[in-house]
Amino acid sequence: MRQFLLSVLLLSLAGTTAAQDFQEGVHYKLIEPAQPTNNEGTVEVVEVFSYACPHCASFQPFIESWVESAPENVDFRRIPVVFRASWEPFARAYYTAEAMDILDDTHEAIFDALHKERRQLRSNDDLADFVAENSESTSREDYLKLSKSFAIETKLRRGMTQVQRFGVDATPSVIINGKYRATATMAGSVNRLLELMNYLVGLENAGAGAAETAEASSD
Repeated sequence: MRQFLLSVLLLSLAGTTAAQDFQEGVHYKLIEPAQPTNNEGTVEVVEVFSYACPHCASFQPFIESWVESAPENVDFRRIPVVFRASWEPFARAYYTAEAMDILDDTHEAIFDALHKERRQLRSNDDLADFVAENSESTSREDYLKLSKSFAIETKLRRGMTQVQRFGVDATPSVIINGKYRATATMAGSVNRLLELMNYLVGLENAGAGAAETAEASSD
């Protein structure tokens, strides 16, 4: 029922975004210089988050529903941020689960364990035990081995470099197409942030459409 209500809310927001008066520098900030995105022809939306962040836990069902109703050309991904040493095991857990293709088993489960069940998941060993409990296809040993691998270390470094280039200083933050950065605080509320995301994705799609029209006209 909660998922259904969120979907209805997001659909209604999508229909009203054109009338919203969002101001650069107030409700969102430009990223200068704009950062390159992964896939040409898409609008990249990045959520910068941490499992340790209670606001990210609250935002989780909303961003999930937004992704489900987003335009087909939206390329959504997440970057787990490390603002303090205690957050590093959680970023490692995200990248490791992603590499093992078990995020469906672990992503929401880690949020729930930390913020609803108040479980003490603090170390990489704690998270290895938890992931093994929640994924039938993963052993504690396999998780620990991959979590300490060069591939995961590389993802951690690249993720932090991207976060710094985006200028992110709060979680959760959303980045639209490497150009715009926003938070619920900047937008005014979670609902306004979702409206803003629709608005900025629409701007990017409109800009891409105008560019294609201009190119076709010049041929």
